[in-house]
Amino acid sequence: MAKNHIVPYVGHLRISEVNRETFFNLLVNVLPAEEASQITVRATRKVLSAMCQMAFDEGYRNNNPIRSIRLKHAPTKPVLVASHDQWRRLEEAMTYPPARLYARLNVTTWARRCEMVGFRPCDFDFGQQMLNVTQSTVYINSQYHPSGKAGWFTKPHPKNGDWRRFAISKQMCQAVQEHIEA
Repeated sequence: MAKNHIVPYVGHLRISEVNRETFFNLLVNVLPAEEASQITVRATRKVLSAMCQMAFDEGYRNNNPIRSIRLKHAPTKPVLVASHDQWRRLEEAMTYPPARLYARLNVTTWARRCEMVGFRPCDFDFGQQMLNVTQSTVYINSQYHPSGKAGWFTKPHPKNGDWRRFAISKQMCQAVQEHIEA
């Protein structure tokens, strides 16, 4: 990032000497003229902001001029959602009842896959019709697994570290209870 986009433009200057207009021109005019993607421009802004913040923290600058430069957000891709007819056909195609239950639970709660894999009976509060997300299960190769062997590893917290609760329907509670008791 710095080597390709920052150094060619401001490399001859000290970061403490570069003014806001120079940074603004790089981010708003130069990079787009070079056909850099919006993601690249935003990443360049992040690197420049970190450099200026470090210079500010060390006393070489009296401000971080990047903070006041606002950029357009990169366009997001639309989220594709299955229609009721598409979902019905998918569910009918699943002949294995646990797979059907897993899919329906995933669709109704929007839980992450790594959380879905690690659900336990104690995560369900059937009386309150709630599901507690308290852990995350991931597949790790041997290099990173604590036991040194590739396999599943359960972390005692979800991906972002915060426990969450989802309300689930009465029908979903009954289906999960029946599956657990079977």
